Amino acid sequence: MIKNMPKLAPVHINMEGLSNDERYKHWRTYKREWELLEDWTYPINGGEVNVVIPKTFRFDGVSMPKWLHWFHSPTGMLFIPSLIHDFAYRYNYVWIEQSDGSIVKYGENKGRDFWDDMFKEVSLDLNKMCGLNAFSRGILYFFSGVSWNKNRSRTVPEIKPQRA
Repeated sequence: MIKNMPKLAPVHINMEGLSNDERYKHWRTYKREWELLEDWTYPINGGEVNVVIPKTFRFDGVSMPKWLHWFHSPTGMLFIPSLIHDFAYRYNYVWIEQSDGSIVKYGENKGRDFWDDMFKEVSLDLNKMCGLNAFSRGILYFFSGVSWNKNRSRTVPEIKPQRA
């Protein structure tokens, strides 16, 4: 159950200086990004711990080709689970708040299957749609390897929750 929705802002899509052809291509292929405006927490493992996603994290919602958006909106039923999943894919860990209030890394280097399973669990907790979540987990199994490998090969600065 979600107690607080994340506070997000859409990231500006810069079309300045692009030719008509480039703007058209951008419109057809660009994925809207969202930026977290403050640290956001979500309870996992039956509320035992809270995942904390740090302020300034950017993600694109449900990552899928734009031509599939008619079938599955990137800001629909799986948007919130995607926030956690995208952070985990980027860093191969998430931050959690322990019972004493300290913030530590959780699941560091657990790998793709671990984060895909967490995506399914969070999705089920939020939307209670077993079929959709099983289907989405299957899609991740078959198609998210490219995204996982891309995230493993890029270097991004670590961002920490403000309370850490």
